[in-house]
Amino acid sequence: MSTPMILLFALIAAGGAVLTVNALAPRRARVQLLQADTRPLADRLLTTFFVPAAQRLSRIGRRDMQAQQTDLATRLAQAAYPSPFTSPENVLGYQLFTAAIFAGMVGLFGLVLSLLVGAGALGFVLPLALGVGALGFVMPQKTINNTIAQRQEQLTLDAASTLDRLAIYVAAGYALPVSLRDLAQRPGGAWIAEMRQIAGEYAVTGDFPAALDHAGERNGRLPEIVRVTERLKAAYEMGGGGIAQTLRRMSQDARIRIRLILTERGYKNAVMMVIPAFFAIIAIALILIAPGAVQMMQVLGG
Repeated sequence: MSTPMILLFALIAAGGAVLTVNALAPRRARVQLLQADTRPLADRLLTTFFVPAAQRLSRIGRRDMQAQQTDLATRLAQAAYPSPFTSPENVLGYQLFTAAIFAGMVGLFGLVLSLLVGAGALGFVLPLALGVGALGFVMPQKTINNTIAQRQEQLTLDAASTLDRLAIYVAAGYALPVSLRDLAQRPGGAWIAEMRQIAGEYAVTGDFPAALDHAGERNGRLPEIVRVTERLKAAYEMGGGGIAQTLRRMSQDARIRIRLILTERGYKNAVMMVIPAFFAIIAIALILIAPGAVQMMQVLGG
């Protein structure tokens, strides 16, 4: 072997020795620029996998994704962002997550059932898994819709008493913004919570009509809130001594809507009470008729 080759192999061996020693040597602690992710495993899976996958799936067959995102953001604002939904992307991720969980549970059950009774059970389990997965996919949307309906009903039921209290403040000689601020400091229901946000924004900006407008925008133009805030804004801009009368008329209108809600709820309860009785009658009929029907079929078939 020539001298240049010997020197080349010697350099390679020396470099390998240096790299080996360097790799085995203890390292100094490096500065961690990012905080460790301490979120639960489900949240990390949702953010890193299910949200991007749901966004890709939602683009299939859709041309206007922006309209879908805007509509979902509006409904989230109307529902006051119920937990755990914080954004439209988060909702899409939970849709795929619940669909995968439901379909996976049914698939696991089908696998166990196929091991017990045979592979023929898979033909029944697969459509069931798809159906249950579709049910899990729409559950977050149903949750948001139910939350919106419950919030609308709560705001309607709470509007009459809140407007009456506000009218008392105004009739006592307080200005409408001051009356709303003082009323927001008292305990109350859904409307008092909303008035606290209006009073807080008015304390910062000093613009009462803008604070009322932002209340509607913040809640996705929810009709129960926009109806009250627009009339409050009109009464404030007109001024004069008719603000208390306007508030009393608004409370009377709210009581009419409350009576309609209670009437509708009563009719629904009357219908729902019939459904358990209907299934009970069917069960009793099966218990009484089934033995005789089985014997009659045996006699006719024998």
